[in-house]
Amino acid sequence: MPVEFFRCLATCHTVATKGEESPETIRYLATSPDEAALVTAAKNFGFFFFRRTTTSVCVRETNVEKMGMFHDVLYDILNILEYSSSRRRQSVICQYPDGRLVLYCKGADNVIFERLADGNDDIKTKTREHLENFGAAGLRTLCLAYKDLSLHAYKSWNEKLIEAKTSLKDREEILDEVAELIEKDLVLIGCTAIEDKLQAGVPSCIETLSRAGIKIWILTGDKMETSINIAYACRLINNDMKQLIMSSETDDIREIESRGDQVEIATYMRAAVKNQLKKLLEEAENSQQSYHPNLALVIDGKCLTYALDPSLRGMLLNLSLDCSSVICCRVSPLQKAQVTSLIKKDAGRITLSIGDGANDVSMIQAANIGVGIIGLEGRQAVMASDYAISQFRFLTDLLLVHGRWSYLRICKVVTYFFYKNLVFALTQFFYTFQTGFSGQRFYDDSFQTLYNIIFTTLPVIAVGLFEKDVSASLSKKFPELYKEGTRNTFFKLTVWMEVAVVSLFQSLVVYYFVVASSTNSVHSSGKMLGLWDVSTMAFNCLVVIVNLRLLLMCDAITRWHYTSVGLGLLAWLAYILVYSGVYSKGIYSAFCVSASTAYFYVTFLLVVVVALLPDILYKGVQRWFFPLNYQIIQECHGHEPDQSSALLQIRNQLTPDEARSFQVAQLPRETNTGFAFDSPGFESFFGEKAGVYAPQKAWDVARRASMLRPKPKTPRRD
Repeated sequence: MPVEFFRCLATCHTVATKGEESPETIRYLATSPDEAALVTAAKNFGFFFFRRTTTSVCVRETNVEKMGMFHDVLYDILNILEYSSSRRRQSVICQYPDGRLVLYCKGADNVIFERLADGNDDIKTKTREHLENFGAAGLRTLCLAYKDLSLHAYKSWNEKLIEAKTSLKDREEILDEVAELIEKDLVLIGCTAIEDKLQAGVPSCIETLSRAGIKIWILTGDKMETSINIAYACRLINNDMKQLIMSSETDDIREIESRGDQVEIATYMRAAVKNQLKKLLEEAENSQQSYHPNLALVIDGKCLTYALDPSLRGMLLNLSLDCSSVICCRVSPLQKAQVTSLIKKDAGRITLSIGDGANDVSMIQAANIGVGIIGLEGRQAVMASDYAISQFRFLTDLLLVHGRWSYLRICKVVTYFFYKNLVFALTQFFYTFQTGFSGQRFYDDSFQTLYNIIFTTLPVIAVGLFEKDVSASLSKKFPELYKEGTRNTFFKLTVWMEVAVVSLFQSLVVYYFVVASSTNSVHSSGKMLGLWDVSTMAFNCLVVIVNLRLLLMCDAITRWHYTSVGLGLLAWLAYILVYSGVYSKGIYSAFCVSASTAYFYVTFLLVVVVALLPDILYKGVQRWFFPLNYQIIQECHGHEPDQSSALLQIRNQLTPDEARSFQVAQLPRETNTGFAFDSPGFESFFGEKAGVYAPQKAWDVARRASMLRPKPKTPRRD
């Protein structure tokens, strides 16, 4: 049995080789790091896979009876039933040199156990115990099985496989059905466990996002025990939370599944899931009223299949929304997308999905926002996502810093556009009452054209690029500020009403103050001011007021804000001087004539002050007596320097434990050793040399002894 175990690891894969065919220098190229680790483990135990062709693999096997002796074995690979997210297993059919036909299969434990032959209860029970122990330790597990095939049975099945491959309709479904015909009555060999270490900063990142009011769900294909262990490591679950568990791994369900009647299994599972949902909903309602306000829902893939039924998905949604954390384990990529759509469409929430592998693509595409992590699982998730990051902990900067700043900038840009165009339109609207709605325009055509293109454009660009209420370090220090976005603080109806009132008031001041003051005014030639003199004066006041109010809207005024406002006003002044000096109709010399009178300057100062003074007083009273959260932080921490060294640079402050973990990760280590537990880097030894504390692990001693190689003896010199 141990020989079959390692032969399965050495042959059941799609790994390619690179480099010299020696154990020390060969490199394995795999689609996933787990597959490369398993092949490397087989190599370390004496089953060295070193060559692959289109139809065969070469394995250098150690002689079990005569230690130190080895021989090369050529296995003909007849068929490869590749891994897929729906199958969740991989199989190969290989032929030994002596003609023996064997099917090797590896996959998820629930998938393999469903396809095992009767008997061998002892190894099944022992393997289940090992799987539970590995899962509790946070390891990723796989089960291995094999089956001897007769030549006649293989030929008959292979004909069906060829027909399925040539099918033009529903080819994938037909191939899966044909694979089911041979992947049954398997003999269990054992299981493997691989450590799936968290990246540096993941626990603190999840904890920070939780403080920001973001609900975090884990959708994973790992076992329930492994998923719960990972959730504890991520601080998504703590001891104060009450766990609500929906599992299909019960004695009653196993007994029903052992009978093999699919109709009976489906009927029983649907009824069992419905009863569990009702029970957990009542338990959640009672817990909300007691001392257990924080709940965590843990559900496996089988239960989720029936819980997503249209008749039960409403109960699942209500239960999920009552929980602080939700963990879905042993789920397929399709189920990940279904759960995401459940929250997005049925609950009407904004969803963000983040993943690093091809099995996360459907989930990323189903969410409102998709984030891909560039890692060892390939680039499929990155290619399907809206944003790409290199590590999970950068999600804090993406959401709490740049995402929040982006929301603030968009809100201010949109409201400012609404404000400045409403003020401009209302002044013309008031003029129509004096013209009897005749259609006579108040402003010159060129003023209307260039108002949004030149005179008020640069300040808006400055706000869209540089506006921020607090620094990046304070945004991460106080993640509760993110809740202002979820509550839509800066884009709700009251904000629009406030902008509309301000626009109405300022347009009244600009129009009626200028018109009323020009009734008895004359210029140096003794003539009364005409339409173009008054409208030019009103437009001059309007441009200045709109640009200055932008500075009142900003929380962080930089030199770019001052520069943009100054350039906008200079552009207006230069244009009106040139335009009124060369244009011979109506507007000719209107600005120069008006500017030569005291009326121009008195009215200009009066209109600007009266229009902006109420806004200044309102903002002062609001900030002093009714401050928002970010304004309080500005007052308390505004003097602190921004710790970010560049505008768009992402910086992360690691805790001492995270900093030590990062230093340990940089220590010298050997890679691709195949050990399930932490990579054998002799961290305690190298850490002592580098001045980094790295506690010694129990398995390091045995591992060092197993990896020692005898030194060549040098001849003594007489």
